[in-house]
Amino acid sequence: MRLRNNKGFSLVELLIVIAVTAILVSIGGATLFKYIKKSKISHDISNADTIANAAITALKEQDINNEVRLKGGLVATALPDGTFISTTDAPLFMSALNQYCGSAPKMKYHDNGAEQWMVEVDAGGTGVIVSVADATGTTKLFEINPTAEGDYVGY
Repeated sequence: MRLRNNKGFSLVELLIVIAVTAILVSIGGATLFKYIKKSKISHDISNADTIANAAITALKEQDINNEVRLKGGLVATALPDGTFISTTDAPLFMSALNQYCGSAPKMKYHDNGAEQWMVEVDAGGTGVIVSVADATGTTKLFEINPTAEGDYVGY
């Protein structure tokens, strides 16, 4: 009887190892992408809270609150450079919002066309809603603060 000196792995063994590794990577990759998405959404929710708090702080100043109430509320959107602007002439509120918020935080989650922040203040100067808008800043896609909508629900 002749003995063979087999060193190494056979081709079938290598293919099995590669197939099992590919399956594990595909499962791990899908899970990784899910956690990355959740992280981005969580980051945006935190930033929406910061923006809402900045707007609420600004509205606590009597002259700013009067300005917003006289205008019947307003909508402000963030420019790419991070400053908030409004089509409503409310310079006191806009100045305070930019001061308290610093620069508008960058959005992390860009699915569904979300590109920029939108801040809405009601006519009474008490309610603040922070949403994400499309690239034009005119179409509200979904609300984040105070209640979440769309992709931001149950992330």
